Amino acid sequence: MTTFLNNLKSVQKKVDVFIPSIQANVKFKPLTLKHQKNILDNVELNAISIIIFYNKLNDIILELGEGDFNIVDRPNIILSLRERINSKYGKFDLLKLITSNREIEPIDLNKTIETNDFIFELASPTFKVDSESNNYLIKNFKTESKLLGKLYVSELTKFTKSITIKNNNETVEFSNIKMEEKFDIIENISSSSITEVYDYIKEVREFEKKFITQKGDIVEINPELFIL
Repeated sequence: MTTFLNNLKSVQKKVDVFIPSIQANVKFKPLTLKHQKNILDNVELNAISIIIFYNKLNDIILELGEGDFNIVDRPNIILSLRERINSKYGKFDLLKLITSNREIEPIDLNKTIETNDFIFELASPTFKVDSESNNYLIKNFKTESKLLGKLYVSELTKFTKSITIKNNNETVEFSNIKMEEKFDIIENISSSSITEVYDYIKEVREFEKKFITQKGDIVEINPELFIL
């Protein structure tokens, strides 16, 4: 049986998937029924389910693509892998969608924002950064029903590379501190200083949405997408 399974895996041909953040194709292993099962098995109907779902997607993409990616790549990767199973999904033509996605004009995934008191170095996060923040929420707040505020803070931690206090030129690199420290720092910055930061985050999220939009309708990235 082990030999048969190994031979089974050997016939799985890798596919080219367009990666928007690098404007190039990357080879991916195809989705298997096991991956679909893992996505569906790990989703529960509670307030934190969407975080668990996206973490599972991150894990599967990293396994199949054998490398880290940016979160803006996730929609097109998921649709590309799903299209290899069946190019039709409801009213959507996934092949046409992922083909047209190659024409979407890229945006700057890094940005510096300077306010009266701070300098924010921002970047659209990698899967690793995204999952790290998600895991923190899952571990510490899984049983809570009121998560909107924590999701708001978590989003800011994901996109922040560093913060400099202008009056003393002190800088904290977010890659060098613990997740709880990131939350503490973000929570103690005045809301007025965060406005432009969140505007940039919304810009990136709107860019992501373009990859799942066809004729004005949006392909929802949820468990239903993986039920054939």
